[in-house]
Amino acid sequence: MVKPLCILLTAALFLPIILIGNVQTDKLNTALEKIPVRCSADTVNKTTKNIQTAGASKKIAGKKSLSYTTAKESQKTAVPKISKYTIVTENFPPFSYKEKGKLVGISTEIVQEILNRLKMKGIPIEVMDWNEAYQKTLNKDNAIIYSLTKIKQRENKFKWVGPIATNYWFLLSLKKPTSGKEKDIIKIRNLKDAKKYSIGVQKEGAIYQYLKSKGFTNLITSTSNKTSAENLLNNKVQLWGESELVAASLLKQLKKDPKDTLRKTFKLKRHNLYIGFNIKTSNSLVKKFQTVLDKMKSDGAYDKIVNKYYNKIYEKK
Repeated sequence: MVKPLCILLTAALFLPIILIGNVQTDKLNTALEKIPVRCSADTVNKTTKNIQTAGASKKIAGKKSLSYTTAKESQKTAVPKISKYTIVTENFPPFSYKEKGKLVGISTEIVQEILNRLKMKGIPIEVMDWNEAYQKTLNKDNAIIYSLTKIKQRENKFKWVGPIATNYWFLLSLKKPTSGKEKDIIKIRNLKDAKKYSIGVQKEGAIYQYLKSKGFTNLITSTSNKTSAENLLNNKVQLWGESELVAASLLKQLKKDPKDTLRKTFKLKRHNLYIGFNIKTSNSLVKKFQTVLDKMKSDGAYDKIVNKYYNKIYEKK
């Protein structure tokens, strides 16, 4: 009866220590001193050893359990980092367009090179209709748009980096009128003369805004530059308001030779293209973009990109 009683008594003394999973030497010694003398040393030693083994096992099991839980929680919280920046553009060759499923173009390569040099990798560039891209940049913090023409109506709506390219605007007509008669070739001596003809322009584009500010009411709008080109080719409009480079690139996409198809009827204006930032974007980021762009212009990287696309547009066949 003594031996079982000793075991029970010893276990009772050590139970609170086991429960907290930390058997400390000083507590162990104190507890041993309190065991009645009639319990044999053998009994106490065996009981102590068993208790220590049980406590150690519990601690190891607890660590494994904690480690497993932490790993599981890590897996749950390890989500891909989403960039706080949004970059948008449109189909606007040769400045931005898709070729074999890849986004390319003068402005695209310039923007991508700036991002690489700033180590801002992984920011996607979305291609959408111009009006959608324009409104998104106006209304969304940290939104960036290219290629944006800097005109008076827009100056205070964005923060600007550039210029990244130069644009020459024209009113274009078909080189050969549908009738085939020389007298039907459209001739414009001044801007006022152009108000007699229907003009295809991109909705909310810079040329649309410019002509509208000059009192034009004969504007036929479309959601894309390409549709405006098709409208001219299909005689839905008499003139097309577009830049020289963009018009030539779009005609090539439509399998037409720009030189044989278009006539530069009237030169409107010369304008520069920029990268536009939502007005709330930090000044430090805008400054970094401008600094890198200036560096690209001085080290030859900028000219290399521009010349590559000019050669594509005007390559001899």
